Amino acid sequence: MSLDRIRAHRAGRYLFGVAASVSTVAVLIPLRFLIEPLPAPPFLLTVIAVAWFVGLGPALVSVAVCAFAIDYWFIPPLYAVTTTWHEIASVVSFAMVGVVVAWLTATRRQVEDDRKALLARERAARASAEAANRAKDEFVAVLGHEFRNPLSAISTAVQLLDRVGKPDDTATSAREVIARQARNIARMVDDLMEVNRIAAGKIRLDPRPMDLAETVRRCVATLSGAGRTE
Repeated sequence: MSLDRIRAHRAGRYLFGVAASVSTVAVLIPLRFLIEPLPAPPFLLTVIAVAWFVGLGPALVSVAVCAFAIDYWFIPPLYAVTTTWHEIASVVSFAMVGVVVAWLTATRRQVEDDRKALLARERAARASAEAANRAKDEFVAVLGHEFRNPLSAISTAVQLLDRVGKPDDTATSAREVIARQARNIARMVDDLMEVNRIAAGKIRLDPRPMDLAETVRRCVATLSGAGRTE
């Protein structure tokens, strides 16, 4: 069973903590003569491992199991529960250190898990934004292409009317308005195609002198052609 599946079940986490502690005791009892002067470090390593892999609660259970094991198998008299204050102080000291170590380790693991989750969300958000940006670019490209085709047809039709139409002032004015508005729409399409450059920070400005009087005359002509002037 993988650690992820164990961590997904509360009972599995606590069983892991107990099993790790019991396994440590079983391994260290034959080596008791080597660690009798300082039996705590191997047990603290077990507590750290349990806290890191399955959390604080199982680590506290591991502290309790290890404290009992130290008292029963490693502190003289062996195979007996502690009765003297000195022995009790040793076991309590180990338990207090074990609790602190378990809390620090579990907190560090939680911070690491939160960091990984935040990084995963950031990557997912970035991927979503990049996908949306690509979709936007494709939409703008298709839209620009679809606009250019009818605009080209309108411009061509106006040119043909100029050649075959009668020199009527009203018709000539209307054709000029159509041609001018077609050019305006073409410029707007070009501006729309500049979205990618703007998004990339590559804004290209093309400053030119402006004839205000001519601009006003064009606006009046446009409104006159649309029947909006009084």
